Amino acid sequence: MNLNAHERDIQAAIVQAFRLRHRIVLIPIDAGAAGMRSNLSKVHAHSNIPEGFPDLLGIIPGSGRCLLIEVKRPGAKPRANQIAFLKWGADQGAVSFWADSVDSALAQYEEQTRSAA
Repeated sequence: MNLNAHERDIQAAIVQAFRLRHRIVLIPIDAGAAGMRSNLSKVHAHSNIPEGFPDLLGIIPGSGRCLLIEVKRPGAKPRANQIAFLKWGADQGAVSFWADSVDSALAQYEEQTRSAA
């Protein structure tokens, strides 16, 4: 495990691994109140996605179940609001977890979907 890995690199690797291994498209989500700024209009806007929403969102083909993944760099842990959102997703029937590596993400996904089958 590379303890110097950046979260964005782990996230990109997870997106690629799920596309190749499970044919799942994961969409990166920019949550929170940081806002967005267009270079053309110089207008500030907010995504209105609540803080704590997981970094990656997908739909599992054939089941219609939502997939929520919070990505962390190695050694980091999710914040309380992120854990609460993952729990809420799981309570609603989503496959929902946090991961700090591709291996962790794939293992948790496969465990949760295997036990639900």
